[in-house]
Amino acid sequence: MPANGKFAEVNPNPFTGKLLVNIASAFRDKATLIITDLSGRQLFKQNKVLSAGNNEIQIDEAGKFSRGTYLLTIIESQRVQSIKVIKGN
Repeated sequence: MPANGKFAEVNPNPFTGKLLVNIASAFRDKATLIITDLSGRQLFKQNKVLSAGNNEIQIDEAGKFSRGTYLLTIIESQRVQSIKVIKGN
């Protein structure tokens, strides 16, 4: 489980191809994953059903992004976390 009260982590970061997101959930829940650029423009949005435990979500579309820094926001029913992700070459 991710540290510091965080419930999600991205690996690898920086990434080049697909983006892997691990979300630890205490119970079955719904989550929305949103990726925006630094100007706030939404580039990706996906709804997922999480099972209790660790959930690995693969975002293949992130591999098509231009090189740069993006913000991944994960919204669950009771928690929100934002992670800065970097797209390398």
